[in-house]
Amino acid sequence: FESGARIDGQDGFAWAQRAVATLKAMDNVRVLSRTTAFGYYAQNFVGLVERVSDHLQNPGRELPRERLWQVRAKR
Repeated sequence: FESGARIDGQDGFAWAQRAVATLKAMDNVRVLSRTTAFGYYAQNFVGLVERVSDHLQNPGRELPRERLWQVRAKR
């Protein structure tokens, strides 16, 4: 975002904000903003790790620290 890159005629930060807002408005999309993809494997399999409670000052005992997502895209 600091490089001044432009996407579709917009600065990168504005484009990203609009893309996130569009995705959040969709019923069939879940936005995982505290998540990192760590691998892309055969047959469109992606490994993700979501940081669930690291950012909380006093996380509840029922919350996991991290959650592993195993996603397989259709295309």
